[in-house]
Amino acid sequence: MSAEILDGRAIRDQILEEAKEKLAKLKEKPTLSIILVGNDPASTIYVREKEKAAAKIGAEFRLIKKPSFVKQVELEGLIKKLNNDSKVRGIVIQKPLPKHINEEKIDKIIATETGLPIALLLLEENATVAVCHKKTRNLKGKTLVADILIAAAGVPKLIRADMVKTGAIVVDVGTTRIRGTKKLVGDVDFEEVKRVASFISPVPGGVGPMTVAGLMMNLVQATTQ
Repeated sequence: MSAEILDGRAIRDQILEEAKEKLAKLKEKPTLSIILVGNDPASTIYVREKEKAAAKIGAEFRLIKKPSFVKQVELEGLIKKLNNDSKVRGIVIQKPLPKHINEEKIDKIIATETGLPIALLLLEENATVAVCHKKTRNLKGKTLVADILIAAAGVPKLIRADMVKTGAIVVDVGTTRIRGTKKLVGDVDFEEVKRVASFISPVPGGVGPMTVAGLMMNLVQATTQ
Protein backbone atom coordinates (compact mmCIF):
# COMPACT_ATOMS: atom_id res chain seq x y z
CA MET A 1 0.00 0.00 0.00
CA SER A 2 1.24 3.48 -0.87
CA ALA A 3 -0.65 6.63 0.02
CA GLU A 4 -1.97 9.05 -2.57
CA ILE A 5 -0.04 12.31 -2.35
CA LEU A 6 -2.04 15.45 -1.55
CA ASP A 7 -0.44 17.91 -4.01
CA GLY A 8 -0.75 21.33 -2.41
CA ARG A 9 1.01 23.11 -5.27
CA ALA A 10 -1.53 22.01 -7.89
CA ILE A 11 -4.47 23.09 -5.71
CA ARG A 12 -2.68 26.35 -4.87
CA ASP A 13 -2.39 27.24 -8.55
CA GLN A 14 -6.10 26.68 -9.07
CA ILE A 15 -7.01 28.89 -6.10
CA LEU A 16 -4.61 31.65 -7.15
CA GLU A 17 -6.09 31.69 -10.65
CA GLU A 18 -9.57 32.02 -9.18
CA ALA A 19 -8.38 34.83 -6.86
CA LYS A 20 -6.76 36.62 -9.80
CA GLU A 21 -9.98 36.50 -11.82
CA LYS A 22 -12.02 37.87 -8.93
CA LEU A 23 -9.51 40.64 -8.21
CA ALA A 24 -9.43 41.69 -11.87
CA LYS A 25 -13.14 42.58 -11.62
CA LEU A 26 -12.56 44.93 -8.69
CA LYS A 27 -11.61 48.60 -8.93
CA GLU A 28 -9.53 48.46 -5.78
CA LYS A 29 -6.10 46.84 -5.71
CA PRO A 30 -5.65 45.55 -2.13
CA THR A 31 -2.42 45.66 -0.18
CA LEU A 32 -1.08 42.74 1.83
CA SER A 33 1.29 43.85 4.61
CA ILE A 34 3.74 41.38 6.12
CA ILE A 35 5.62 42.16 9.33
CA LEU A 36 8.87 40.20 9.59
CA VAL A 37 10.72 40.36 12.91
CA GLY A 38 14.34 39.18 12.89
CA ASN A 39 15.93 37.06 10.17
CA ASP A 40 14.67 33.51 10.67
CA PRO A 41 15.61 31.63 7.45
CA ALA A 42 12.34 29.68 7.22
CA SER A 43 10.29 32.84 7.76
CA THR A 44 12.15 34.55 4.94
CA ILE A 45 11.16 31.71 2.60
CA TYR A 46 7.50 31.90 3.63
CA VAL A 47 7.44 35.66 3.09
CA ARG A 48 8.96 35.26 -0.37
CA GLU A 49 6.25 32.77 -1.32
CA LYS A 50 3.55 35.18 -0.17
CA GLU A 51 5.13 37.96 -2.21
CA LYS A 52 5.13 35.77 -5.32
CA ALA A 53 1.51 34.80 -4.77
CA ALA A 54 0.45 38.42 -4.32
CA ALA A 55 2.13 39.32 -7.59
CA LYS A 56 0.34 36.45 -9.36
CA ILE A 57 -3.12 37.65 -8.39
CA GLY A 58 -2.31 41.35 -8.94
CA ALA A 59 -2.27 42.54 -5.33
CA GLU A 60 0.12 45.05 -3.79
CA PHE A 61 2.68 43.65 -1.36
CA ARG A 62 4.34 45.50 1.49
CA LEU A 63 7.09 43.94 3.62
CA ILE A 64 7.93 45.65 6.88
CA LYS A 65 11.11 44.38 8.51
CA LYS A 66 11.86 44.89 12.17
CA PRO A 67 14.95 43.85 14.15
CA SER A 68 14.71 40.99 16.63
CA PHE A 69 15.02 43.48 19.51
CA VAL A 70 11.89 45.42 18.50
CA LYS A 71 9.77 46.41 21.49
CA GLN A 72 6.31 44.99 22.11
CA VAL A 73 4.68 48.42 22.17
CA GLU A 74 6.23 49.34 18.80
CA LEU A 75 4.92 46.15 17.21
CA GLU A 76 1.43 46.73 18.59
CA GLY A 77 1.49 50.33 17.35
CA LEU A 78 2.54 49.21 13.88
CA ILE A 79 -0.32 46.70 13.68
CA LYS A 80 -2.86 49.33 14.73
CA LYS A 81 -1.46 51.77 12.17
CA LEU A 82 -1.75 49.23 9.38
CA ASN A 83 -5.24 48.33 10.54
CA ASN A 84 -6.28 51.97 10.09
CA ASP A 85 -4.85 52.13 6.56
CA SER A 86 -7.78 51.78 4.15
CA LYS A 87 -5.54 50.37 1.42
CA VAL A 88 -4.31 47.51 3.62
CA ARG A 89 -6.72 44.57 3.42
CA GLY A 90 -4.49 41.92 4.96
CA ILE A 91 -1.93 41.95 7.77
CA VAL A 92 0.32 39.02 8.63
CA ILE A 93 2.88 38.81 11.42
CA GLN A 94 5.34 36.17 10.32
CA LYS A 95 6.21 33.77 13.10
CA PRO A 96 8.19 32.81 15.07
CA LEU A 97 8.54 35.98 17.12
CA PRO A 98 11.39 36.71 19.58
CA LYS A 99 10.89 35.37 23.11
CA HIS A 100 10.44 38.84 24.62
CA ILE A 101 7.34 39.43 22.50
CA ASN A 102 4.06 38.39 24.11
CA GLU A 103 2.72 36.23 21.27
CA GLU A 104 -0.55 35.59 23.05
CA LYS A 105 -1.25 39.32 23.15
CA ILE A 106 -0.24 39.75 19.50
CA ASP A 107 -2.45 36.81 18.54
CA LYS A 108 -5.43 38.55 20.08
CA ILE A 109 -4.78 41.54 17.85
CA ILE A 110 -4.39 39.72 14.58
CA ALA A 111 -3.26 36.11 14.47
CA THR A 112 -3.99 32.62 15.80
CA GLU A 113 -2.04 29.48 16.48
CA THR A 114 -2.57 26.42 14.30
CA GLY A 115 -4.10 23.73 16.52
CA LEU A 116 -7.20 25.44 17.88
CA PRO A 117 -8.50 26.83 14.54
CA ILE A 118 -8.07 23.41 12.92
CA ALA A 119 -9.96 21.75 15.76
CA LEU A 120 -12.81 24.25 15.49
CA LEU A 121 -13.08 23.77 11.73
CA LEU A 122 -13.27 20.00 12.18
CA LEU A 123 -15.90 20.35 14.88
CA GLU A 124 -18.02 22.41 12.48
CA GLU A 125 -17.95 19.41 10.16
CA ASN A 126 -19.20 17.18 13.00
CA ALA A 127 -15.86 15.44 13.51
CA THR A 128 -14.91 14.02 16.91
CA VAL A 129 -11.71 15.89 17.74
CA ALA A 130 -8.85 15.08 20.13
CA VAL A 131 -6.12 17.68 20.53
CA CYS A 132 -2.68 16.43 21.58
CA HIS A 133 0.81 17.92 21.77
CA LYS A 134 4.39 16.69 21.82
CA LYS A 135 4.28 16.03 25.59
CA THR A 136 0.94 14.19 25.57
CA ARG A 137 1.18 10.92 27.50
CA ASN A 138 0.73 7.81 25.37
CA LEU A 139 0.65 9.89 22.20
CA LYS A 140 0.87 6.75 20.07
CA GLY A 141 -2.25 5.30 21.67
CA LYS A 142 -4.19 8.41 20.69
CA THR A 143 -2.87 8.81 17.13
CA LEU A 144 -3.51 5.15 16.31
CA VAL A 145 -7.28 5.62 16.52
CA ALA A 146 -7.39 8.71 14.30
CA ASP A 147 -9.05 8.47 10.88
CA ILE A 148 -7.61 11.90 10.05
CA LEU A 149 -4.29 12.76 11.66
CA ILE A 150 -3.13 16.38 11.44
CA ALA A 151 0.39 17.02 12.75
CA ALA A 152 1.35 20.58 13.68
CA ALA A 153 3.78 20.24 16.59
CA GLY A 154 6.93 21.54 14.93
CA VAL A 155 8.85 18.38 15.87
CA PRO A 156 10.62 16.70 12.91
CA LYS A 157 9.44 13.13 12.26
CA LEU A 158 7.38 13.02 15.43
CA ILE A 159 4.81 10.80 13.74
CA ARG A 160 6.10 7.37 12.68
CA ALA A 161 4.41 4.58 10.77
CA ASP A 162 3.62 2.57 13.91
CA MET A 163 1.66 5.57 15.22
CA VAL A 164 -0.71 5.75 12.25
CA LYS A 165 -3.89 3.77 11.68
CA THR A 166 -3.88 1.82 8.41
CA GLY A 167 -5.73 3.83 5.78
CA ALA A 168 -5.72 7.07 7.76
CA ILE A 169 -5.51 10.47 6.08
CA VAL A 170 -2.36 12.23 7.27
CA VAL A 171 -1.90 15.99 6.92
CA ASP A 172 1.51 17.37 7.87
CA VAL A 173 1.42 21.03 8.89
CA GLY A 174 4.80 21.03 10.63
CA THR A 175 7.81 22.62 8.96
CA THR A 176 11.34 22.57 10.35
CA ARG A 177 14.56 23.49 8.58
CA ILE A 178 17.44 21.08 9.14
CA ARG A 179 20.26 23.07 10.65
CA GLY A 180 23.00 23.95 8.20
CA THR A 181 20.94 22.98 5.14
CA LYS A 182 18.07 24.31 3.02
CA LYS A 183 16.05 21.12 3.55
CA LEU A 184 12.62 21.36 5.13
CA VAL A 185 11.07 18.42 6.99
CA GLY A 186 7.65 17.93 8.51
CA ASP A 187 6.33 16.39 11.71
CA VAL A 188 5.59 13.16 9.85
CA ASP A 189 8.17 10.60 8.77
CA PHE A 190 6.94 10.78 5.18
CA GLU A 191 8.73 7.76 3.72
CA GLU A 192 7.52 5.51 6.55
CA VAL A 193 3.98 6.80 6.91
CA LYS A 194 3.14 6.88 3.19
CA ARG A 195 3.21 3.06 3.29
CA VAL A 196 0.44 3.03 5.90
CA ALA A 197 -1.79 6.02 5.13
CA SER A 198 -4.37 6.31 2.34
CA PHE A 199 -3.61 10.01 1.72
CA ILE A 200 -0.64 12.07 2.89
CA SER A 201 0.59 15.63 2.39
CA PRO A 202 4.32 16.13 1.78
CA VAL A 203 6.66 18.75 3.23
CA PRO A 204 7.39 20.86 1.33
CA GLY A 205 4.63 21.01 -1.28
CA GLY A 206 1.61 20.10 0.81
CA VAL A 207 -0.04 22.41 3.32
CA GLY A 208 2.39 25.31 2.82
CA PRO A 209 1.26 26.26 -0.71
CA MET A 210 -2.38 25.86 0.35
CA THR A 211 -1.85 28.26 3.26
CA VAL A 212 -0.48 30.91 0.92
CA ALA A 213 -3.35 30.39 -1.55
CA GLY A 214 -5.90 30.64 1.25
CA LEU A 215 -4.32 33.89 2.40
CA MET A 216 -4.66 35.37 -1.09
CA MET A 217 -8.29 34.32 -1.37
CA ASN A 218 -8.98 35.86 2.04
CA LEU A 219 -7.33 39.06 0.82
CA VAL A 220 -9.66 39.19 -2.16
CA GLN A 221 -12.71 38.47 -0.01
CA ALA A 222 -11.70 41.21 2.45
CA THR A 223 -11.53 43.64 -0.48
CA THR A 224 -15.06 42.87 -1.57
CA GLN A 225 -16.57 43.42 1.88
